[in-house]
Amino acid sequence: MGHDTTEKAHVLSYGQEQQYWRERRGERTSLSLPVSCRIDGPLDVTAFATALHAMTLRHDALRLRIVEDADGHPAQLLREPPPMTGLLTLTQVNARSEDQFAAFVAKLRQADLLTPWNLAEQWPFRFRLLRCSPELHVFLADLPRLTTDGRARSVFVRDLWDHYARAVEAGGRLPAVRSAGDLLGAVRRQRDRFDGRSSTVNRAYWEKKFGAIAEAAPGGPPDATGAEAPQPALTRYFSLSGPTLDVLRDHCRRAGASMFQWLLACFAAEVFRRSPRTSIDLTLPMDTRGTDEADLMGKWAISLPLRIPRCEDPGRVLHGLKAEILQTMRHRHITEADLVAAGRPRPAGRPRHAVNARSGDNAAPEVTSLPGGVVVTDHAFAPRIDYGSDGLDLAVGDFPRRTGVSVRFDPRDHTAADADAFTEALHRQACQPVVTEGNL
Repeated sequence: MGHDTTEKAHVLSYGQEQQYWRERRGERTSLSLPVSCRIDGPLDVTAFATALHAMTLRHDALRLRIVEDADGHPAQLLREPPPMTGLLTLTQVNARSEDQFAAFVAKLRQADLLTPWNLAEQWPFRFRLLRCSPELHVFLADLPRLTTDGRARSVFVRDLWDHYARAVEAGGRLPAVRSAGDLLGAVRRQRDRFDGRSSTVNRAYWEKKFGAIAEAAPGGPPDATGAEAPQPALTRYFSLSGPTLDVLRDHCRRAGASMFQWLLACFAAEVFRRSPRTSIDLTLPMDTRGTDEADLMGKWAISLPLRIPRCEDPGRVLHGLKAEILQTMRHRHITEADLVAAGRPRPAGRPRHAVNARSGDNAAPEVTSLPGGVVVTDHAFAPRIDYGSDGLDLAVGDFPRRTGVSVRFDPRDHTAADADAFTEALHRQACQPVVTEGNL
């Protein structure tokens, strides 16, 4: 394949460095990105296993080892591809009903997500195929966050089913698998290009940013509950689809904004209407991929802080948000050591009244129709976990035919009626035309 599979240690990406040290410091972070696909129709298991093996040939991220040198510094190595034998665990589930099968899958998902990784010894993936009947399967995969980000997950799902379709058409075989690119070489080139800027221009920017955040911090005590786990959240959902979504996406295009940015602006404005806070401080993942790395799996995203000053007009919030994100993107290539040296606050306990937001990547469609009458639904069988909340949490999934929004509320601070009223107001505001200072 032309890639370096010798026992030569390679530097981590900026996103990997951050994730590695967060895990080492014991910070509150999830360890895995789950993939959960419902498969309806007569799945060709041989073609599927062939496609899955092809993924390990195509994407270097599925063959990484993470090791430490004698001084405790992390590095990564590229392994030879794994054999097809033993790559996939196939399990027959004897369920009395589809509901019972779904409950089993969700419970298994929960246990898998809590299983730690040893990436010095294990492959950076766990694959399961569960069979309820010849017409219903579920594919479950766990990908470590140390080697995979949200974009990589979507690339994985997209490429897997593309390879499956080609394997079915070729009678279960894939004669040639094209590499997505040299991952470690791309990481090395990025580090060579930006490490000098990381320790100078970008570090200076973040020193100023962290100083301003510290100055405006409310200074209240941390959560008095200490290590007590947050309470199960009050969770509310709504979806945007059809003509309403088409109109909103058109407005967003004209405003030069994404759907996530618009929904975040509406969310922030609603928070300000209902609280006296002077700003909202968020941490958002920023993709550091260049144009040539768009289809490379790997951990490229780095989480960086973003501040939204008080404003109850979502259009003006969006205008400022776009400018803030642009500045963050310009300074996103930075090492973990330089972020720490710049004064990034370390989490001290669990902050109460925090506001969080995240967006799913839309590279993979929700439903895919494949040869032979097979239909795949991504993001099926979500794990049954009582997610806690320490404030307000916004999650946006933007897919080709719908945009899903969920809001989680800390029940220590919000009643069920509060959660209903906030979500209804957010839904109404999100459906209004997108107007910013730049397109008035």
